[in-house]
Amino acid sequence: MQPLEKTHNLRHTYADGMQVHLAGCDLAIWPKDRVAVVGANGAGKSTLFLLLGMLRPSDGAVQVLGHDPAADFPKIRQSIGVVLQNVEYQILAPTVW
Repeated sequence: MQPLEKTHNLRHTYADGMQVHLAGCDLAIWPKDRVAVVGANGAGKSTLFLLLGMLRPSDGAVQVLGHDPAADFPKIRQSIGVVLQNVEYQILAPTVW
């Protein structure tokens, strides 16, 4: 059995130069696990979730369902979702339809 999600030694550099280092916070989530990701503002929680397919790590590795989400996102996008903290960021159209 493989983990649903696995990270190792992640680092991401945003366009404005801000760097988020998640080294030492390796993570493996197995089927039926319940996981809470908690930490102070700026600790990298949102970056961690965005690295599951919306961002590409500058260093380290991410696997979701056995795939690299940066390379194989179409293979995993039907199985994962991210709800962002700010509701305004989730409104993509004026209606649901």
